[in-house]
Amino acid sequence: DRPVLNPVPKRGLLLAPDFEPNLVRRLGPAGGEDKPSILGGMSTRLVTWPEAFLAGPVLGAPMAVMALEELARRGAEEIIFLGSAGCLSDCLNIGSIVCPAEGLSTEGTSPHYPAPLRSDEALRSAIISLGQSESLLDPAGQDQVIWSTDGIYRETSALVAAQRRAGATMVDMEVTALFAAAAFRKIRLAAILVVSDQIIEDNHHTGFHHRAFK
Repeated sequence: DRPVLNPVPKRGLLLAPDFEPNLVRRLGPAGGEDKPSILGGMSTRLVTWPEAFLAGPVLGAPMAVMALEELARRGAEEIIFLGSAGCLSDCLNIGSIVCPAEGLSTEGTSPHYPAPLRSDEALRSAIISLGQSESLLDPAGQDQVIWSTDGIYRETSALVAAQRRAGATMVDMEVTALFAAAAFRKIRLAAILVVSDQIIEDNHHTGFHHRAFK
């Protein structure tokens, strides 16, 4: 029952580096208040409003989960992770917006959190409902399986093929660890991801500079 130091609102956004916090703050409601970084000297920022927070950027599973742990300690109960992901097939286009249901992991953080690698279903359903009403979410992206890895330069053809056989359709570096840590800490968490590139057969098509992704 100790008082929470530096509390945050109960819900908010956690951002990957693709989404610069200043930009989101400018697009958000007026009155956001800058707070000290949630991870000390690292470059993660924290902006709060009375009803929500914005934190990030985070890159990779360990850093993402460190941020989640700190936000949970300060009172966060519901988090949406906004990031990007590669597509392992041609089922999605660069710029498609998806909300993955579950994940497969070869990253090293989630094994420390014995919990399912799944999105919070109630929060995911709410995002999908809103995304459909605004015609934002790609209909093909509602039940995708995300594979999270630490070795972005070791996505070999054999490894990609194995993950495809296991059911993965997308790849990133954070989501499965966030799924596990959030479930373990009883935080409601879902991910909204923009398709940034495609890995089809042995070809890697990057799309970070495409208008559709931006």
